[in-house]
Amino acid sequence: MKLVKPMLLESQEEVRSDEGWLYEPKFDGIRLLVGNDHSYTRHGTITTSRFPELIFVGQEVLLDGEFIAPGTNAPDDFAGSMSRFGGNKNQSISLMGFDVLSYKNKSVIRYPLEERKAILTECIAGIDSPYINLIPYVYTEGAALFA
Repeated sequence: MKLVKPMLLESQEEVRSDEGWLYEPKFDGIRLLVGNDHSYTRHGTITTSRFPELIFVGQEVLLDGEFIAPGTNAPDDFAGSMSRFGGNKNQSISLMGFDVLSYKNKSVIRYPLEERKAILTECIAGIDSPYINLIPYVYTEGAALFA
């Protein structure tokens, strides 16, 4: 297993709705990369045994996403994510996938985002796990998504 460093988020001061941009919600959890039979954090901490629900076989892909614990009054609960990361196996979890970094053992990092999103959608459907989900996204309407 080769560890891949993911791209990091950047912040901006204002909500935008620019033509040609893709917008998606930010979930409050832990950045996780999940591949065929392994997972690790963006810092390289191997988490495979901590999150057996996220392990899948049969697809040679590396997914990039946010590991979250579902919240009661919000879609996510950071304290729940930290609890599970610390070993609480009773805490339910999900991976909210927002990118694919490799597909069929080939890097797709330099592919256009629209192509990676299409591959990601196909891969998540093929994994068919209730624990691995696609982060919703919209084109151009960043302000509407934020609202």
